[in-house]
Amino acid sequence: MKNAYSILGISQDATKSDIIKGQVQAMKEKKYSPREIAGAQKQLASPSQRLGVDFIYPYFKDMQAEPLKTKTKIISMDINDIDANIFNSLK
Repeated sequence: MKNAYSILGISQDATKSDIIKGQVQAMKEKKYSPREIAGAQKQLASPSQRLGVDFIYPYFKDMQAEPLKTKTKIISMDINDIDANIFNSLK
């Protein structure tokens, strides 16, 4: 599934009228199929489904971000080195 916000060309803070306007504009552009456009509109019109879309497909249209940098080194670990008795919840 593609990002509903990118299909309709709207931002995550869009209102209901923005969603409808985005649907009309997407239908005019014919970049996506009518089924994809209708699905995106349906997802964003329902508050519970929209929350899921916001969580799963965050949309940062104008964000210019650099990849995160870290000094953390990756080390290998042997599964046999794990002490199963270290936490009481594992007993």
